[in-house]
Amino acid sequence: MNIKPLALAGLSLFLLGSCDDPTSESTSSEESSTSIVQSIPEDDKVHLIILAGASNARGKALNSDLSAADKAENELVQILNDGYRMENLGFVGDEPNNVRLQNVTSSLGDGTTEFGPEVGMAKVMGKRYGLTEYDEPRSAIVKYSACGSTFYDHWMSETSVQDASLNLNLDDVRTNPKLNQEVGPLTNNYYQLIDQAIDDYSALGYDVVIDGVVFLHGEQDAKFSANMEDYETVFTNFISDTRNYLNDEDLPFVIVESLTNSARYGNELRAIQKRVAEATNSIFVETSDLHVNNFEPWHFDAASTLELGKRVASELIALKDNRKITEVTEETIEITVGGATNLPSYLQVMFEDGEEEIVPVSSYEEFDDTTSGLKTTKVNFDYNGHHYDFDVEINVKETPFVDGDLSEVAYSDIQSFKIGEKVDVKLVSGDDGLYVAAEVKDDDISTDGEDWHNNDLGQMNVNDDLEIYLTDGDVSDRYSIMLSSANLLRVYDRGYDTTNVTSSMPNNNLVISDEATNFLHQVKTSGEMNDGISIGMAMELFISYEDLGITNTDNLKVLFEYNDVSLEGTTKTNSSSYYGASTINDSHELDLANYISVTELL
Repeated sequence: MNIKPLALAGLSLFLLGSCDDPTSESTSSEESSTSIVQSIPEDDKVHLIILAGASNARGKALNSDLSAADKAENELVQILNDGYRMENLGFVGDEPNNVRLQNVTSSLGDGTTEFGPEVGMAKVMGKRYGLTEYDEPRSAIVKYSACGSTFYDHWMSETSVQDASLNLNLDDVRTNPKLNQEVGPLTNNYYQLIDQAIDDYSALGYDVVIDGVVFLHGEQDAKFSANMEDYETVFTNFISDTRNYLNDEDLPFVIVESLTNSARYGNELRAIQKRVAEATNSIFVETSDLHVNNFEPWHFDAASTLELGKRVASELIALKDNRKITEVTEETIEITVGGATNLPSYLQVMFEDGEEEIVPVSSYEEFDDTTSGLKTTKVNFDYNGHHYDFDVEINVKETPFVDGDLSEVAYSDIQSFKIGEKVDVKLVSGDDGLYVAAEVKDDDISTDGEDWHNNDLGQMNVNDDLEIYLTDGDVSDRYSIMLSSANLLRVYDRGYDTTNVTSSMPNNNLVISDEATNFLHQVKTSGEMNDGISIGMAMELFISYEDLGITNTDNLKVLFEYNDVSLEGTTKTNSSSYYGASTINDSHELDLANYISVTELL
């Protein structure tokens, strides 16, 4: 990197400018890295990762949910961050907003109290690349993002604009100065921001390598049939045109799986993302084991945003990282009987330089997952042309694995009971709580997440709900546990009256107050949601006795309800079905006579 000290001094001043958003990762270079404290340049270059897309790229996780260490400024990785809040999408300029490089922090999301994948990415990138011999960062994230943005209105690339057969809104296209071709308004600035990053570093004497692009997008398009009509074609064109713009037909491209259940065509979007990844030789990063915020159903929560950033960074770095993996440092992996397919796709390892981070798993060797107990097998890593295999310990448990898959062995011999005509429920008792598996056969599922900020997070009487009322005493001691089709869990404190929907509801939600920390939940829908034709959904939940302060389960009683929301046009109607005592009176959860013993159901 042979930069004169004077140039580095200029860089130090240059870093004091402002910025917006971060997220992305970098690949490695030619030899192996040493520790970040004494980093030795391997290839004389600065490595850039481009992070782009909509609100999950921009970041809607709360930095107040991060640890102090994760909140701290990362002095090993820089970011060039620009983009738009959703309310400003109608005022996109013709060039980036005069942003400057800065260190990655946890306040570069959609607002200063929010963060995006950049925080997790920077952790992995900083460990990989460290500092130059002049103590300057050797990697950076170029982040361009806009909440609520679509391919239909904003992100179309030049090939899509020129294709008259596509159904796109071309009212706001711009002529990109370098291409001299029309592109979408965000694509125009995305191209220019990448150029700015390259020019800024080149002016300081750096050679630049772009290690790849990370793209998080689609939830807004997936709300509308017109937007989804050509989504697959426009997305494919965007990847190809990005590679052409950067003169690298093999440029790695990471597609992140959409998480939300709330978009009507969310399941179709996920299928398209997988097909595009395969057709364009891109990397597809699954997110089905991650979660949305506990207060709204559209965006990754803090823990998942951090983990996602690490995953996308590790995928890109693994392509060229010549460091040797010395051991797997992951603790014992837990799965359910017959659940070998649920083994994690990323494991924590130690590198020869002493750095520890997650890396993608290539495969696991077969082992006996048909019986419970501790097992040992080998995990394989094909890492930048090098093969590694290590022994890992796996604890096969008889209790279910909460992932929305209800076909597990743990449920196979369990007698189900019905809530009305649409819901079949099975219960499994664990040492620390109760597992609930509900198969819902409903061709009209509402997962609308637009009103999440109202009262009960926009779920009560608006979206289909599995509701469980649990008490170890009288109804005045009951907990109200509700899992919505939008995959939002609400656990209301003892005796709170959920029949009276008021603004105080979130204050009594033990999930919001971080008291229901051991609960697990996952909802998987099939087909179209929100006035589309649904195939149904699987709802799985682990109720933690510890979180509820329940120590004696002998007296536990429960009442189940399925709140069925039907949508005709813009009108929603509600009907409820119950399972509890043989005769359920109109007082429902307010009368202990309606409850049934948990022991009787197991």
